[in-house]
Amino acid sequence: MAKLSIDGASLEFTALKREIGNRVQAAFHRVIWLQNLYHNAQELSRINLDMFEAAKTRFDAGASPEQEIVKAQLDIDRLEVERKNLEGRLAEAMVSLYREMGGDPIPLVEAVGTLTPEIELPEIDQLQQKIVEIHPAFLSTEQNLKEIRARFELLKADNRPSYTWVAGARNIRADDTQTYVFAIEAELPNRSANRGARNAAQIAKIKIETAREKNQRELFTTLQEQVKRFQRSRVTVMSLRNQILPDAQKALEMALDSYRLGKTDQVVVFEARKAYAEVTRESLMALSELYEAVDAIEQLTGVCLVGEHH
Repeated sequence: MAKLSIDGASLEFTALKREIGNRVQAAFHRVIWLQNLYHNAQELSRINLDMFEAAKTRFDAGASPEQEIVKAQLDIDRLEVERKNLEGRLAEAMVSLYREMGGDPIPLVEAVGTLTPEIELPEIDQLQQKIVEIHPAFLSTEQNLKEIRARFELLKADNRPSYTWVAGARNIRADDTQTYVFAIEAELPNRSANRGARNAAQIAKIKIETAREKNQRELFTTLQEQVKRFQRSRVTVMSLRNQILPDAQKALEMALDSYRLGKTDQVVVFEARKAYAEVTRESLMALSELYEAVDAIEQLTGVCLVGEHH
């Protein structure tokens, strides 16, 4: 029983260490994502300011209505509200990251890292097996079962009768004969004495096994949900990065070439820059959901999916 207590303490320490690592990684991913989103908002702010100045120039020249200036100013104001909100969220995320790491926040320090969708996911049956092998809920349940079995064996041992055998020989001088003596001492326990404790241990064992089956169903279901979320968000990110983002980049390059050749004005270039930045933003939003699924799967299974991708 003492060894089981030591094993239980070791399991608790391992589970705590694993939880801290998962929380630090999730906090780090959130910081990197918010930094990228904030930089994207800054780029959109610069584009909106350029578009506002262009609209003002065109209005002063009588080439466009005042409505364009009002619209450009509205875009600036709306994005400024969003940028300030992102700035606050980023500051909060940095505080959370340092708290998870057990340190004090360092002002004006930017985290260094990348988020990539190039992550391979093992087969779901392998992930399920990992849950059974290392998830704290299963390890704790198995530890409880070991303790129940050990307690039950002790109770059974208390019900076993104990025997003592004694044998000897005696010589009688009168007639020089030998007498052999055999004795048996038996301790017969009262089998009803700990029947209640044995029944309670058996019931506790059944309850723990039932809870283990319930935990398995719930954890496997959660895993399936996160795997589907991972697959869906990864398809979205890859489509944006491999198809839509290159198209937006090509449109921007064509707009710049046309402007240099005098075939179009600045507004077309600004609109192409804005379209590219907005597609980048969509990609970042999908990437955030992807990494939320990654962190959830790693927390469930203990499988390192990110590795050196940071």
